[in-house]
Order: sequence, then C-alpha cells, then structure tokens
Amino acid sequence: MSKKNKEKRTGSLGIATAVAGAAGGMTIDRRQFTKVAGAGAAAMAVAWQQACVQVSDTGKVSAETVRTLLDAQGPRGIYDNAEEFERLRRAIANSARIANELRAFPLSEDEQPLTIFRRG
Repeated sequence: MSKKNKEKRTGSLGIATAVAGAAGGMTIDRRQFTKVAGAGAAAMAVAWQQACVQVSDTGKVSAETVRTLLDAQGPRGIYDNAEEFERLRRAIANSARIANELRAFPLSEDEQPLTIFRRG
C-alpha cells in the first residue's frame, strides 16, 4: 500500500500509522487510537495521584504504584534492575513531595499564579 493511501486511511495522524504498522499491519482509526491513548493517560493520572497520596501518608511510594506508572508509559527497560527501580522509586517520591508542596502553597485570589512562584 502506498504511503499516500495509508495517510488517507489514518488521516493526518501519523502515530496511528506507526501503531498500525507495529501491530502487524492492523489498521487503527483515530477514534480507536484516542480511546487507547485516553485510557493510558487516565491510568497514568490515577497512578500519579495515588503516588502523591502515598507520599503524604507514608513518605514513600509503593513498588506496585511505581510498576503501574512504568507499565502505563511503556516497557520497563533498565528499571527491571532492582537498584535502578529503587532509584526511580525515590525519584517519584521526591517529585510527588514537590507536587504536594506546590499544591499546598497559599495563593492570594488577587494575584496571578505566574507571579506567585518567585524567590525573593
């Protein structure tokens, strides 16, 4: 099939063509792609919120939450190694701690948020 016909079948969404090619020639339309991508993004958002709650409660992120975040983004790669996994776990806990601190920062209703986060 020519490149032009593939683009016509998948629209201008080049990712759908790449996903279809990786799926063994199966075609995927925009609606299907959006559904799959949306589900992945929702799982990632829920897992991130869970990580933030765990850091607030215990100061740590569970291994299961880290695995969920890893699985939502793709292959685990170097994080199959226990040492790298623990390093990632600590980094996620640190990021979640920072996110919690930023969310807790008191904002005046009269100031724009972009001017609030200045050091001075």
